[in-house]
Amino acid sequence: MCRKLFVIGTGFDKSHGLDTLYQDFYEYLKSEYSESDEYNTIVPDATIDHHGNETFDKNEVVGYLLNVYYGKNVPLFRRNGYRKSGTMIP
Repeated sequence: MCRKLFVIGTGFDKSHGLDTLYQDFYEYLKSEYSESDEYNTIVPDATIDHHGNETFDKNEVVGYLLNVYYGKNVPLFRRNGYRKSGTMIP
C-alpha cells in the first residue's frame, strides 16, 4: 500500500511535524552529503559514463547548491530578511 501526503495550504506541513523549513533542507543536505563543499562556487562539470550518459559528482552538486541557495552557510531566509516561517522581517 502506497501512502501519500498532499500538503494543502500554509502551515499544514509544520502542524504535522514535518521538517520542511529551508534550514531543515540545508541540514539534511549537510548530513547526507558530508563530503560536499558548501563554499563551492564552480558549476559542477558532467562526465560521460561508459553508457554515454552524463553523470555528476553528487557532492559537487550539493556543495554548489548549498552555496547558491544558502550563500556560504548563511541560510536563505536570513540572507533575504525572512524569518523561519517565511514572513518578512519588518
